[in-house]
Amino acid sequence: METSEELLVAREVKALRITIIVRMAAVTGLPAMEPFISKSTLETVLSAILLATFGTPTPSPDDAVNAVRAAIEMCKALTEINDERRANREAPMRHGIGIHKGLVIVGNAGSAERLEYTVIGDAVNTASRLESKTKDVEAEILLSDTVMMEVADAFQTTALGSIQLAGKTKPITVFTLEATAGVSSH
Repeated sequence: METSEELLVAREVKALRITIIVRMAAVTGLPAMEPFISKSTLETVLSAILLATFGTPTPSPDDAVNAVRAAIEMCKALTEINDERRANREAPMRHGIGIHKGLVIVGNAGSAERLEYTVIGDAVNTASRLESKTKDVEAEILLSDTVMMEVADAFQTTALGSIQLAGKTKPITVFTLEATAGVSSH
């Protein structure tokens, strides 16, 4: 049986997750947002993990740039959330964003009782593994070399070197964005 203190903490964590998910979903998944943001599809929200895709179901030449712009907006949103948390004497939150581009399988999966639009494939796994490496390299946003080649004219990036991702036989070169207004630093 949970104590009242444990229940209170659980409620606070749930409320915080909802706040973060709502703000990040607004940045990445709602059509009322900026034109580049409306090009995304909000795929999945699990716990406090959000998967947004760009170019699904219809690809465009701007998908990588739109993904990076949305990531920057997500960083700005988290900065605002953390400002509110600091004002309430609460600890700031941290997030990581991994961006990769590649072929995926897109469509409905599940059963007649529960059908879900989803995306699967190595590109999804790579983006997830990049996100998990953000702590190790102390960066909010990590870009794969595939993405960097497509966004180099739109954003200043810094090479962080090669890293080994779980499940990959070869290391990949990763990049982060140069300091961008509104993107919090570590």
